[in-house]
Amino acid sequence: MMDINGTLLEACVHPFFDQLRYPNARLPNGHPLPTLFNFKPQELKGATFELLSRLIPEHARKQCAFLGI
Repeated sequence: MMDINGTLLEACVHPFFDQLRYPNARLPNGHPLPTLFNFKPQELKGATFELLSRLIPEHARKQCAFLGI
């Protein structure tokens, strides 16, 4: 079985998605973004610390308290 999580997570840290990680990012109608960084442990399995640090912005890390980053 192929492990594609690494590849998918690497795609999520592409600069195209950087604006979603801004602390004050909003939808075009002015409403706040929905919760975006509430990953389950199995979704992040095998991800490096460096990748997790780039994927989940500091202001959203409480959504994944199990990470300890």
